[in-house]
Amino acid sequence: MKRLASSFALALLIASTVHCESARPGLRLDQSLQGSWNPIGIQLGTKLYYRIPLVRAPGILWESTRIDLGVTNELSPAFDFAGAYVDIEPIAFFDLELAAKALGYYKALGHGFNELPGLDAGFDNTALDGLGVRDSSGYLLSATPTLKAALGPLVVLDSLHFSYFDVDSSSGFFFDIVNNVVLAKRAWEIKNEAFAMADVGGGFLVGLNDTWLLVPDSLYVVHHVNLVGVVSAPWGRGKSFYAAVLAGFYLQDRYLRHELRAAGQAGLVFEL
Repeated sequence: MKRLASSFALALLIASTVHCESARPGLRLDQSLQGSWNPIGIQLGTKLYYRIPLVRAPGILWESTRIDLGVTNELSPAFDFAGAYVDIEPIAFFDLELAAKALGYYKALGHGFNELPGLDAGFDNTALDGLGVRDSSGYLLSATPTLKAALGPLVVLDSLHFSYFDVDSSSGFFFDIVNNVVLAKRAWEIKNEAFAMADVGGGFLVGLNDTWLLVPDSLYVVHHVNLVGVVSAPWGRGKSFYAAVLAGFYLQDRYLRHELRAAGQAGLVFEL
């Protein structure tokens, strides 16, 4: 199946949680490359943000509290999503990200925007190739609360993503190329990502992930479980490196049930 999605983007959040990253003020640039197999995809991610410490008090509950204000861009051979976001951590075990992005789909590289006749329309390669692609645009509003806990070498995270799409300035339906589902052109998606990880030393973490996605309009569900590995480390003065790999299989999906999947991410954070 020909797709251009990348579905794993929590490596930095996991690494910073387990290592209780301090909230030093300043401007940062986060540059990452994400890729996935089944569905196949690649994506270049960029974030430029300013970090503001939130609670200046001693103790593990407050050392990491901060507000990040920034801009973000996600570029692939099929789309470019760009916008602004705020990420607030008022206490060490809770994080909330709010984002607004402009969505641009383009057909120049053979992919792009697929309009579909209904929520139950087929979206395998044969169905999509028969419909053709075109350029389009829209916007996305999202809210992602995350609960986090760390005890000794163990860390647990649960992120709940609420996403509202408004695309193509008309009624109808389209293929969401990032999450591999059919949506109304004005619609919600809900996705939950849960991680249980263990710090094995040397900046490495290993564990399990459970991810499900729901399209409320159709009650369509995607559900997969995965093994996860994450590493983070300083990279010279004012820089840090992080990477993650994920491999598992689908428990529920229209076309991919019981098939294997994999995804990965690598990035650098620069303190400017």
